Amino acid sequence: MWLTKHEKEVLKLLLDDGKLSDTSMAEKLKISTQAIGRIRKRLEEDVIKKYSVELDTKMLGINIISISKIKVDNLTPKDIEILEKTMIKEPRNISILKMMSGEGNYIIVSGFKDVEELNNLIEDYRKHITQQYTITETHVLPLHCLLKDSCSDLCNKLIDSCGVKHAEMGGGNSDGYANNHKS
Repeated sequence: MWLTKHEKEVLKLLLDDGKLSDTSMAEKLKISTQAIGRIRKRLEEDVIKKYSVELDTKMLGINIISISKIKVDNLTPKDIEILEKTMIKEPRNISILKMMSGEGNYIIVSGFKDVEELNNLIEDYRKHITQQYTITETHVLPLHCLLKDSCSDLCNKLIDSCGVKHAEMGGGNSDGYANNHKS
């Protein structure tokens, strides 16, 4: 992917603070607010999927996380699809990873207020999900053991590794966009 120098800078600013205004970014980057608007529009079309809020989950009552490895056996593709949709719909599941080693292996990271809530969910799954599955391993950790829960460092590194599109390459102005207005 090719990004202009300013596109990279805007992405990094937004990654750090998604509510940053165009005016604030323009001041920081010493370019016009209009240029920031054009850059943001392009990035929203191509790179930015959505803006979101990061909440303090501890304040909302999440005290433990569980990391579970699940194995399912002898399921039809339709059964696997139903199981995956069920796992995705469960609001306590934070991340669901489908492992490449063998069909029907998953790692699920979930959040709970306490171990009792985790056990209740497991029992509920056993009662209502008819597919054959086994929880082969579960690790339960207090939330304070979570040292990093963000991919922003990786995204910053990827932004840095993108090729730089220079204004002269596209015949554009200083923000990397072509000037389509005729005098």
